[in-house]
Amino acid sequence: MPAIAPRDPLHARAPALPVHSAVWLRELRNRIPIRRPDFLRGAPVRTPLLAPALKTSRLMLRPYSMNDAADWFRIQSSPEVLEFLPWPRRSPTASRRHLRHRTRHTRLRYDGDFFALAVTHDGQVIGDISLHLRGTDPMSLGVEIGWLLLPECTGLGYATEAATAVLTLAFQRLGAQWAAAIVHEDNRASLRLAERLGFAPVSRTPEGILRLVRQP
Repeated sequence: MPAIAPRDPLHARAPALPVHSAVWLRELRNRIPIRRPDFLRGAPVRTPLLAPALKTSRLMLRPYSMNDAADWFRIQSSPEVLEFLPWPRRSPTASRRHLRHRTRHTRLRYDGDFFALAVTHDGQVIGDISLHLRGTDPMSLGVEIGWLLLPECTGLGYATEAATAVLTLAFQRLGAQWAAAIVHEDNRASLRLAERLGFAPVSRTPEGILRLVRQP
């Protein structure tokens, strides 16, 4: 399944950087993480959500460790996975840096926080699912979900199973009032998945990026 990647649609208002500049900046942030002190990040959510381990009927979703480096390199090197992601092709070393960045994000507390979970089957990482926190006001806070799956593992219901578990977590434990998914209109597999999960399109950019939303 081609991937869907979380993006903040508000960023569309800012002038776009050239692709090579955007890639360079992302890689620089991965090498030198810059994080504002918590007291400068505004009000937190009432009940922060730590990245959990979630067991479904066939899968285990869990936080990453550096022991996942080989699986992660395989996943994020797949041309099918990268087709709809704004990610560069990474060397094994750059892939490890990227994975280390993901291991450091394990809670949803302040606006913009995210965590990513490894989607594992029989002990192998076969995909990735992430949540980004959008707002902290309990009356309006939401999440943005992203997912990706190895092409050879598509068509078996794994993505639906994983996404359903994470959305349930967001609605029931975090108290999210809505969830959004950002999908390119040509990404038919992810669009079908989003529709199965109850998402409906609410906006489209001139570049064909759809924003889909669902409520609990």
